[in-house]
Amino acid sequence: MVKVMSPFEASPRKNIVFENMNFWTTRYLQPSPNDPPGPQSFLQEQGPGAILRAHFHRANQFQVVVKGQGKLGKHAVSPLSLHYSDGDTPYGPLVAGEEGLGYFTLRAKHEDGAYFMPESRKEREKAGKKRSLMPEHIELSTIEFSDNDTLKSKTIIEKHEDGLFAHLITVPPNKGWDGPSPKNGDGQFYLIVKGSMRYDEKELPLWSTIFVFPEDEPLKLEAGDNGLAMLVMQFPRT
Repeated sequence: MVKVMSPFEASPRKNIVFENMNFWTTRYLQPSPNDPPGPQSFLQEQGPGAILRAHFHRANQFQVVVKGQGKLGKHAVSPLSLHYSDGDTPYGPLVAGEEGLGYFTLRAKHEDGAYFMPESRKEREKAGKKRSLMPEHIELSTIEFSDNDTLKSKTIIEKHEDGLFAHLITVPPNKGWDGPSPKNGDGQFYLIVKGSMRYDEKELPLWSTIFVFPEDEPLKLEAGDNGLAMLVMQFPRT
């Protein structure tokens, strides 16, 4: 069953002081403690100059920078930089610039906490792929909608044999679109990065997240009055 969460339904923004630096978390999709593992989406913000040390997670994840600027490892990041990492793959550090840094973290299987490096080096699983992908930067200000009712699809991460991919889709105002089948991956996250989406009799605004399970039918949606731009990200089969 498709799971949808808009910014208006997300949990209140929560401040966390970690290693004497300020971070804020706004939780979108988050299974309750008694639920089986499920999709997770949250907005993480770092105060100016805050540093999140290099670390890894067990879960595969996408991260999308949506505000501020900074660095992820050696890479400069700003809206809409996208990063993908397989589980047990260290990345970082994440360093916020003078304006701070905000990014969505998206996982098909939720996970809380992190394994920080180098002290967690022995905790890493040795088997499996260890991808850390930083594709070409998407400049948010350059995303425009077509005047001739033409849908546009830009490949951000080419499709891998295990189903991993990421695309930027732009849909003209009030035009419908059918998403790709989720059956050959481990689920898909949609993130609205401009405009709005109509889905299941709801108008979903900017920064809404939608998760499509592998057993679901392809998502059928319609762009709002001002058009729609969204990232469609599919997790690899596990």
